[in-house]
Amino acid sequence: MNRAVGPLPDKTPLKAKVTGRVKQDGCTIEKILFQSQPDFYVTACLFLPEKQGKHPAVIYCSGHSNEGFRLTVYLRPILNLVKKGFVVLAFDPAGQGERLQYYDPQTGKSVVGGPTREHSYAGAQCFLAGYSPAVYWIWDGIRAVDYLVGRPEVDANRIGITGRSGGGTQSAYIAAFDERIRAAAPECYITSFRRLLQSVGPQDAEQNFYHGISRGIDMADLLLVRAPSPALVIATTRDYFSVQGARETFAEVSRIYRMLNTGALLQMTEDDSVHASTKKNREAMYAFFQKHLDQPGSAAELEVTIPELSALQVTPTGQVAGLAQAQTHHSLNGRRVQLKTEQLVKSRAGGDHLSRVLERAQTLSGYRSAADSGTLLFAGRQKKEGWVWENYLLQLDHTALPFIIVHAEGLPVPDRSVVFLHPQGKAALWSEEKNWQPFVRNGYAVIWPDLSDVGELGGGALKGDSYDFLQGKGAYNMWFLGIQVDHSVVAIRAQELNALIRQLKKPLDPQGRSVSVIAFAELAPVLLHAAAFDSVIDRSALIGSFVSYADLAGRLYYKPEYISSSVAGCLGEYDLQDLAALMAPRPLAWFNGCDANGQALTHEQCEQGWSYARQAYEARGAGDRLLIRISAESTPGEILAGLW
Repeated sequence: MNRAVGPLPDKTPLKAKVTGRVKQDGCTIEKILFQSQPDFYVTACLFLPEKQGKHPAVIYCSGHSNEGFRLTVYLRPILNLVKKGFVVLAFDPAGQGERLQYYDPQTGKSVVGGPTREHSYAGAQCFLAGYSPAVYWIWDGIRAVDYLVGRPEVDANRIGITGRSGGGTQSAYIAAFDERIRAAAPECYITSFRRLLQSVGPQDAEQNFYHGISRGIDMADLLLVRAPSPALVIATTRDYFSVQGARETFAEVSRIYRMLNTGALLQMTEDDSVHASTKKNREAMYAFFQKHLDQPGSAAELEVTIPELSALQVTPTGQVAGLAQAQTHHSLNGRRVQLKTEQLVKSRAGGDHLSRVLERAQTLSGYRSAADSGTLLFAGRQKKEGWVWENYLLQLDHTALPFIIVHAEGLPVPDRSVVFLHPQGKAALWSEEKNWQPFVRNGYAVIWPDLSDVGELGGGALKGDSYDFLQGKGAYNMWFLGIQVDHSVVAIRAQELNALIRQLKKPLDPQGRSVSVIAFAELAPVLLHAAAFDSVIDRSALIGSFVSYADLAGRLYYKPEYISSSVAGCLGEYDLQDLAALMAPRPLAWFNGCDANGQALTHEQCEQGWSYARQAYEARGAGDRLLIRISAESTPGEILAGLW
């Protein structure tokens, strides 16, 4: 788990301060501000019982709410625990409450969207740098424990943690990584990855470890690593976190507890409800902490008075973004991005750089060469307006790729083909006539396939909790799954493309066929990977591609559409221009390049961004085969049909 999460930060002064106090329903609420990392602020409230002396303490982690811990659904169990004699520390997760990472002071809201979007937008950039953003959630929790043990009201030997939904994730994580937590009760989270993937699918960024599943890590391990410390799994029968998975995980972990003769220290409670908090489960949680943190009493839930939202505001403006030099996940990750970028520049000066790029790009993307090129299935033909349209399916091990071949009517089947890759798949054929028709007129066959998660192979209903951003749409959750299993979307699509090309190149005559590929926008990196890994593609062209992964990871704002075409851990190892360099001396064209936010670049900026690729082509005596061009008058298809 340490390897999957990445190294934790160094401990630095918390610089904690109390910004205000509120008397509420027989308890004192202190409003706390501390720094889990330098200038990375955490807003929290410490709920103190009336009775003086040392008390057991519980850390409460809230779920994915805009208000953080300030909702009634969280305050009810918090205040009940206080009435039962516990000190409770509740803190805002990053991207929630007073800790918006993309705060817009004009609107008072997030620039990117709700909590799962806040988490995943920056979290994806962390994955590009080679680590899980879970490290930030875990570290905030560990520093919360540091704060608690320094309080005179807290017995440091009696600390527990709980939370529901995203708070269940946090409580399971933090308890697994901090042995000072004596008892843990994650709620509405624990299931198994098998059952999660069979139901609601992968969750937002911090709920995924870097290559976690491929390392053999499952949710059971979050509990196993704590054995035999007391743990309570809280579940509901209609939760989208599968209760079947919760039961199976509980049974698996129970075996280990029984082997240690501590079977009674692992418990499970469930109630018939949706993804929600129920009185039965809350009372089971109260009883659990009363027993294992040595605070006897009645577990019956009490009526409590819920404080006003404004009464729990910690910062003067209601957002840490207004504090001097406040850091965010993006700025913290930016330091790693800069170091990785410098590492890659240094590597390019070495003589073995490209051989290392080939190995690392294949490994990091999870690319797997196909044993064969699949089975071709003919699905129909029609003639229309001088063109012949043929429909095919390419049967592969994991899917069947639908594609269309178009060529001129009345002429022999061409032995030259151009494959078009477009984010809309075959459907874009109608809007890109000016790009493909010049090839048909010049004696080519043009091929329009749908790759995985494109067109007929689209994602269907599974879009996940991180899809609709205010900046655009992106299939983040499927991308996170690729990271978990160490098999990226880019690699899957590159494998499919190369299998298709090999099928097209099966010789119909002694010379076989020449096949070129043109990729639009976010599918350009797929082509670069495919062509770098396999020389079967004769010529390549990119239209509207973003310049680099470093730009995608380094920008505060970027297009979410580009994430699925990136590879976790690539920074410091390779970038798009390194893949281009591997393709030399084969012809490669890049038209109308843009930055990672989709803004057009000048020709000079494109040349600068791909200076290493230019150097590699010139070193092979093929400088004229790398064409970088900004084209406004003519379409790239018209230009390429003449050049090729």
